[in-house]
Amino acid sequence: MLSPSAETYLGDNTLTSLLEEIEAPISVFEVKAIILGAINNVALIPPSGVIEAIVGNPKEDEDAIEFKDQDQAMRFYGQIFSCWNSMNDMKSAPIIFSPIPRDPTFETVVVALKARCEELSAFLTFLDAAEYLEDFTSEEALDAFSDLSNYESKLHEFMDSDIYKSENFQSDALALLNELTMLWDYAFPLLKKQLALIRVQNMSPSVKQSSAMNFDFNDPSRNSPCSCGSGKKFKRCCGRDT
Repeated sequence: MLSPSAETYLGDNTLTSLLEEIEAPISVFEVKAIILGAINNVALIPPSGVIEAIVGNPKEDEDAIEFKDQDQAMRFYGQIFSCWNSMNDMKSAPIIFSPIPRDPTFETVVVALKARCEELSAFLTFLDAAEYLEDFTSEEALDAFSDLSNYESKLHEFMDSDIYKSENFQSDALALLNELTMLWDYAFPLLKKQLALIRVQNMSPSVKQSSAMNFDFNDPSRNSPCSCGSGKKFKRCCGRDT
């Protein structure tokens, strides 16, 4: 098992350089969206699931990232887990979206739209909150999750429409991006508070004394196929009572 080689997060620029160094087809903002979704997942996704989502599974994915040596791997893992730690106790809404272009052009706005779609999708996929919507006791939190999910669909619909041919495309797109930023700042604190409550209610006493960072790196991902061969996800089968 590789241990993190850095105790502090060195910043988005450092992590971006590492992602480029290993030729990962993912941005630093998508990485942070995945990490944040995992932190707030009531099932406590282990770090191994996060790493697999970022670099792929060498045993199953031909396009998975291969590190050139152990030093490169340890530098990368160190920054991933340090980033995890830095985001774990944030009370406000962490920034997981790439910046809006300062001097927008048609091309840069299109890139920004696609990036926001991927980043929001990464967060919602790892949050996996849909399975726990029936446990939400806060109407505000339920509305916040629905608003983010609907906004993801809204972004995709906007990109798939003929709006690209409209002379108002740029202004409409920038308005959408700004609206998402405001929605995120409002919705995330509500979701975090509600999911923290559900997590406490669902965790066993032994897990309550632990944290996501204390999972062994080789623990099975709760979203991976169960090893018993049932065909179900681990969390829906043998992992139901763990």
